[in-house]
Amino acid sequence: MKKLLFLSLLLIAFSCGEQNEKPNVPLKDQISLTALGLNGRVVNKLINYNSKLIAATDDGLYVSDFSSNWVKMGLQNTHVIDISIINANVIVCSVTDNLLQENPRLVQSLDFGQSWSVIKSNFGNGNPEIVHALQYNPKSNLLFATGYDALASSVDNGQTWVLKSGSWNAIAKGLFAININPANDEIWTGGQNGIESQVIQHSRPDGTLINDWNKKIPSPSTVETIVFKNDGSNQMIMGCEGGILSTKNDGLTWQNLYAAPEGTARFYYGLVFDNLNPKKIIAASFDKPRDIPQPLMLHVSNDLGATWDFASISIPEQFGGARCMIQTQENGQTVLYIGLYLGGVYKITMK
Repeated sequence: MKKLLFLSLLLIAFSCGEQNEKPNVPLKDQISLTALGLNGRVVNKLINYNSKLIAATDDGLYVSDFSSNWVKMGLQNTHVIDISIINANVIVCSVTDNLLQENPRLVQSLDFGQSWSVIKSNFGNGNPEIVHALQYNPKSNLLFATGYDALASSVDNGQTWVLKSGSWNAIAKGLFAININPANDEIWTGGQNGIESQVIQHSRPDGTLINDWNKKIPSPSTVETIVFKNDGSNQMIMGCEGGILSTKNDGLTWQNLYAAPEGTARFYYGLVFDNLNPKKIIAASFDKPRDIPQPLMLHVSNDLGATWDFASISIPEQFGGARCMIQTQENGQTVLYIGLYLGGVYKITMK
């Protein structure tokens, strides 16, 4: 009797284990894709602000309720490179006339996009320089901006700039990425120098330089986005040309978590740590040249970059090169909003 009871319990436990075991479902079958419009637009940045989705594009700013219902927010017929929301009224943007980045300038709105004006700014020290990236720190009331090689700070929303590191109008491609570590307010920037080598910089909360690195990924390479793992682990990852770079000790050691296939020019613009899974990293990428038809490429690691899976997703007109990506959590699922180069905005729900 005891032996029969033991065998019955063992069989039940085995059956439950089988039911709880997740099947090996291909990544492509784990996602749901929805087109949200802005077709034909280059979407440089997406921001989740007060339950609204704001898109910075090559035709100004647009806002929606996380649906395909986009409303113009100003700056049409201008290329918005980056946007920084200072408060409920003030927005600062870096813009140019077109994708060729002609006539670079800073503009501001004091009524949250109802009207816009050019900022009389000294960025570039008298010789106008393109602002590649903007980042505002509300704790210190400092707005940071990067140029070709310069990192500068402003206390008056972009009118007066103080050079903190680098030099004005340097011979370099640019510092394309900036982010502030929420754990200590230290600033990380990255980009590419004049000979197509990757550059990374680590600065104090006031912008003064702590350390810098070159060629952590062999040339040609760059840094396009910087993300922090907000769990006390001190891990950060960078979306680059040629891979996804990681450090857990402020740059003492580096690791390329996901090297791109040899002979390709793959850029990892979209990059997040999944807020629902502490071990999951999600990336979206494009192949150079970015203005040719290509699928939307999504890359997922469930073990902090040790192994990866990817999905090649066909979309209408095939302009699937990712330019930016943010995440939200909706109904217990991670939802990605991806801005594409000439492909508009797509929503991906991770099942």
